[in-house]
Amino acid sequence: MMQAPNSILAAGSLLQPFGTLVVLAIVAGMAAFGFHYGLFLATLAGIGAIATLLVTLGLGEALAGLLVTVEMPAAYALPVSMGLLAVGGALAVRFAIGGAVPEDTLRFATLIDRIGGTLVGGLAGVITAGTLLVVLSALPIPDAYAIDGAQTKYDLGTRVLTMFARLVEPDATARQILLNGEVPVGSSAGSAETSELFVDANGNGVFDPDGDGAERHLDHDEDGHFTPRVTFSDINENGVRDIGLLERYRLRSWQNLRVQHYPTITSGPESVLTAILGDGQEVYKAVAVDLDPDDQITFSLRDPVAEAPAEVPAESEAAAVQEPDQGFQPAAAASADVANDVDQADDETLDEENLFAIDPTSGSVTVRDANAFMQRTEPSQIIVVATDTRGLSSEKVVSLIYRGVVPGR
Repeated sequence: MMQAPNSILAAGSLLQPFGTLVVLAIVAGMAAFGFHYGLFLATLAGIGAIATLLVTLGLGEALAGLLVTVEMPAAYALPVSMGLLAVGGALAVRFAIGGAVPEDTLRFATLIDRIGGTLVGGLAGVITAGTLLVVLSALPIPDAYAIDGAQTKYDLGTRVLTMFARLVEPDATARQILLNGEVPVGSSAGSAETSELFVDANGNGVFDPDGDGAERHLDHDEDGHFTPRVTFSDINENGVRDIGLLERYRLRSWQNLRVQHYPTITSGPESVLTAILGDGQEVYKAVAVDLDPDDQITFSLRDPVAEAPAEVPAESEAAAVQEPDQGFQPAAAASADVANDVDQADDETLDEENLFAIDPTSGSVTVRDANAFMQRTEPSQIIVVATDTRGLSSEKVVSLIYRGVVPGR
């Protein structure tokens, strides 16, 4: 289940308490319209409300594009276009019905007309009020004066968006993406790594959680905080994390929504080499992809030994860290074995951080001292780091294994 944005809008907005009253007033007004004018005109009003919804959501982006061409700021083009289509559609339907259909064109029995008209008129009011909440979610209104439809007692915006998706998309999978987007599915089932969805208000491409510029996000995992790394399934395999209508509505922003795309290292976790190597020869090829097409990926290496240095156990804990199959060893013999192990480790891990190099652009990992690498009896481990243009990075531990002829042996 998807929680509301990380904001105190419902409590902090001056107009939020009036949201539910506005919804109830519209529904009651349309029900009264149906009661007075009868079932037939109430039905036409309901059809008009559906048409207004379809026009508002279906043509909003197209009209926004036209508004941008006449030099309207892009930040206001979509909200203005949705507002114009909603208001214009509602007025057009009202005048069309009033001008073309006389009041007493078709009347049923009084009881049917009043009860049926009230019910159908109320349904028309539900659609109208829901459309209003959707339009309000797109308007760039300051939080102090905004009405968050998702936080009202009767969230009709979600209902009309669900209805819209069912009307325009017959395919169940595509309809689910249109409505809910490709939401995070958990670390084990995802195919790509992103952050939780947020409003990139300042356009810097990363989430800013603090200060006056704090940005809203959808708390998909319901932990109360912005989660920088989650996975999602690219269901339609279009290479992007699709954003759903309900996500836009709940974040009160139909523009500037994004997720942080982390690079994904797709090359394997090990490289087995059998041929005799020379200094500077490639031993591994790092490959990474990023869902942001304009991002440039830079590769680097990090020494795994430097990340987690071995801890020296306290004297009272010495027995607990011994190998279980070694049995009791005298203190002098144990010290000598430790010294021998350290000497052998020094021989095999000499200059670990300098033994390999990686080309930051191509990801080609080369060995600087081929002889030292081939002499090792244990696999060498490196950590490949892929960093994108925005500073977001991913890592992979890679084992480099030599199984060829060892020179001098």
